[in-house]
Amino acid sequence: MSIIRAEHVTYIYPDGTDALQDISLEIYAGDTLGIIGCSGSGKSTLLRALAGLIIPAGKIQILGRQLDHSSRKSLFRESAVVMQNPEDQLLGYDIARESTFGLNYYAPQKNKRLQLIEKYLKIFSLDDIKEKKSSELSFGEQKKLCLTIALSQERKLLFLDEPTMGLAAGERRSLIQLIKDMTNTRIIASNDLNFVLDLCKNIFLLHEGKLITAGRAHEILADKELMEKYGLEVPLNLLLYQSIYV
Repeated sequence: MSIIRAEHVTYIYPDGTDALQDISLEIYAGDTLGIIGCSGSGKSTLLRALAGLIIPAGKIQILGRQLDHSSRKSLFRESAVVMQNPEDQLLGYDIARESTFGLNYYAPQKNKRLQLIEKYLKIFSLDDIKEKKSSELSFGEQKKLCLTIALSQERKLLFLDEPTMGLAAGERRSLIQLIKDMTNTRIIASNDLNFVLDLCKNIFLLHEGKLITAGRAHEILADKELMEKYGLEVPLNLLLYQSIYV
């Protein structure tokens, strides 16, 4: 069953840039879906459109509801988003207040969410600096705070834009396992192709705002000719596997 369906989606920025061009796709419940492409391919714009953060031309249906300005508010209650630039979604409070902001809206699950927040703050090494303001954090720390907030919400839809940027190797491994253990629908836009390979069953390859191909992650990422044609490389982990077993 598709949880997101997009038909002929197009988005043009005010400067005239064709960010998305006639994209149609489906995402299924419980899937971990990757969006890949070189810089400027439209990954972030597509993720923002699918999350309802922008309203493109065409049609997007999310959880059976048509995306428009009137439906966005209710759809936001069903999704969590980590943007590429964490400053775009942080409020400038200290970590303790930032991570629990709006908690009263989750009254029935308040205690559970508090426990999850503490869990993720510890995983991402933020638990000892809770008094620091988000504006005083490094980029990586801000990214980890956004991940803490999004993961603790346990929404039906999780949208992650470049989630591994600024993460240490151990934190990246922890994030991979956390996402693997989830049962919700996860959409990941990333240039970290080894991360995509580890997590995503299916991927969409974008180039200059167009959907080039969609399919099994391992098959697309292993296609050296296709990857190089669109400015990408076969992930190192896949190359190592091929050199040993193929």
